[in-house]
Amino acid sequence: EKMNAEGVKQLKFGTQKEEYDEGSGYKYLIYKPDENKTENGNNKYPLLVFLHGAGESGSGPAMEIITEGASGCPPVELHYDRAVDILARSFVVVSPRTNHGWSDDLVGKLVQNLLQQHELDPMRIYLTGVSMGGAGVWASVKTGQFAAIAPVCAYGNPPTEDIADVGVWAFHGGNDIVVPATESDAAISSLRKRYPNKDVRYTRYENSPHPIGWPTYLGHASWIQAYGDKDPVVGGTVYKGHNGVELFTWFLSQKKGL
Repeated sequence: EKMNAEGVKQLKFGTQKEEYDEGSGYKYLIYKPDENKTENGNNKYPLLVFLHGAGESGSGPAMEIITEGASGCPPVELHYDRAVDILARSFVVVSPRTNHGWSDDLVGKLVQNLLQQHELDPMRIYLTGVSMGGAGVWASVKTGQFAAIAPVCAYGNPPTEDIADVGVWAFHGGNDIVVPATESDAAISSLRKRYPNKDVRYTRYENSPHPIGWPTYLGHASWIQAYGDKDPVVGGTVYKGHNGVELFTWFLSQKKGL
């Protein structure tokens, strides 16, 4: 592990380290690309906030969300230098840790504080999460801070608040036995009814893998496909579908108020 005295891990395209946010009480990992520039020539990076699933819950260090079971999720892939290049080069990625589910108030506070402490583009703040974290995405989009969201294998409903201007791209495995795809089916169909002219995106993989090391959680790890750039091979099976490059490219195209 290449860590310096401040616990900063130097990676291929950036650094990842642990921080604590007093306002929200969240410990979090923050990844920052090395190059101090962005596509549009200003030096403010877009921010991607990632909300973990129930398996990574706990009150220990945020570093403990780097688990085998969460393989495929942004903080894990960044940590091991396996993330798709566009993610590693283009975004500040913040991955908080919770031990009591996700609260929209606290996620909102965290984002507010991050905006004050770092050079971030307030028009390009994005939210994604898996399973319980996907439910956190549906709950937290109502803070009004996000240009776009990507709930993955999520349960829960879109908020009643108006999110007409927020980009939405949901992902789910059709074979998920932990959180059935009917959860995302219902959420997306209600949004499409509410906003008939809006491009509400939904990728429903026919088959998704189980999380690495959790063979009984059939079909749950659609995040490996959503965030990855090749068809994953898990337990000797090839699972068709991968959207990582498209997803992160789409995020960058989404700006608040456009």
